[in-house]
Amino acid sequence: MSRNIAPCAAALRGSCLSGLLLLGCFFTSAALAQATSAQPTPAAQPAPADNAATFFDRAMAWFDPDRAKDEAPPADAVPYSVTFDVTGDAALRSNVSGASNLESLKRNAPSGAAGLVRRALADRDRIIAALYAEGYYAGTVTILVAGRPPDALDVFPAVDAARAAGPVPVVVRVATGPRFTFGTILVLDVATKRPLAEAPPPRRLRLIAGEPARSTAVLGAEGMIVAALRDSAHPFAKVVGKDVVADHAAHTLNVTFLVAPGPVATFGPFTVAGTKTLKPQFVSERIEIRPGEPFSPARLAALRKRLLTFEIIGGVRFKEADRLNAQGQLPIEVEISERDPRYVGFSAKYSNTDGSAGNVFWGHRNLFGGGETLRLDGQVSWFGKEPDSVPNADPFGYRFAATFMKPGIITPNDDLVAQAAIL
Repeated sequence: MSRNIAPCAAALRGSCLSGLLLLGCFFTSAALAQATSAQPTPAAQPAPADNAATFFDRAMAWFDPDRAKDEAPPADAVPYSVTFDVTGDAALRSNVSGASNLESLKRNAPSGAAGLVRRALADRDRIIAALYAEGYYAGTVTILVAGRPPDALDVFPAVDAARAAGPVPVVVRVATGPRFTFGTILVLDVATKRPLAEAPPPRRLRLIAGEPARSTAVLGAEGMIVAALRDSAHPFAKVVGKDVVADHAAHTLNVTFLVAPGPVATFGPFTVAGTKTLKPQFVSERIEIRPGEPFSPARLAALRKRLLTFEIIGGVRFKEADRLNAQGQLPIEVEISERDPRYVGFSAKYSNTDGSAGNVFWGHRNLFGGGETLRLDGQVSWFGKEPDSVPNADPFGYRFAATFMKPGIITPNDDLVAQAAIL
């Protein structure tokens, strides 16, 4: 049996699937050994190999979704073909077919007539959403399954009859209608119903009058409104509703956003959480934002960026309080995720002309709890051949180096870096 396994193992060396493939080879090898060593009946010989092949195919399907799609469908599967008839340009037709589950899942035949009907019914809303995303709000979508609407009473008998003759025909007809453009865009304070002074203008929201009224642009504008208000020191700003009206006579889309800006806030006290080996004071000393300063997401982003420069800190998350304190300030908790304090590694290279080298290193990201780092490197090298410019040179070399860094040696912005090396 070992003679049969060895070629399989050698061929698969270095593959990430070698374990699974070697197991498949083992089953195949076992079948071959059984066929040569015993005297089985002719009918029994293929069974072990067939079982091995089945196991191999299933194992490969775990790592290859396309292979799994090609597996035999269930007994009650309903294969079908789908045809699209879409008015408009090629890009729009591609968007419609891309949004359709009838198209994307056609290789996975649904179970029974009911499965195909459900898939067709769900596709209508998906295709309408694709039309809205391109600014078509007067389009019609007609889906026929075996020549019948999916909500017709006689659709199930029609599917069963068509199934007996081959794949069930499914036709998707889309009439896009005229493309709508943006009309009136308003951002109102939900309390006063007046235009919100701090709100960005429609052009900044990318809702420009006369431009295609894509629904994706309307959804994206909500986030822009909230971001702009937060930049104006409104940490609790939110869009509480929107009124979207399609004017079918003028082919325009009018949008009104209702916004609750919330109070203007200043920064409150910062607290530190999540530290393990790192002293919380280390983080607190590097927060240059003082209570009473205007709230600003940009300053929080800058603080996060600065804290992530320290090797021990792997992640920074700000938890804003859900209400202001008595002074009108927003308390914020700084949650720190630490990286492993110690690390070790090695590397090696080989060249028959430039020589070879091996390097090993060890490091600590938080030596004394204050973000201090220490890294030790050791390297050994040797020449592939003696260099012509240095006759009788020692072919071997070595290097040992140590690097220490202590943050905040005088002020939080001053760091001490010390290096030493032996060559």
